[in-house]
Amino acid sequence: MKQKSQTRQTGAAKAVIATARKLLKIIFDALVNGGGGEDFTTFTLVENQIAAGYSS
Repeated sequence: MKQKSQTRQTGAAKAVIATARKLLKIIFDALVNGGGGEDFTTFTLVENQIAAGYSS
């Protein structure tokens, strides 16, 4: 029984870390591509822009 509960805790911790990484990547890409300083009520998506950390 102890192993199952420990496995669930590990799985939950991994899910939290994965979600945090995804959110940080979104924020980082927005800041690098100039999307972080504008008023988000007038935010528009930029097409065909290469995300940070990726090459063409």
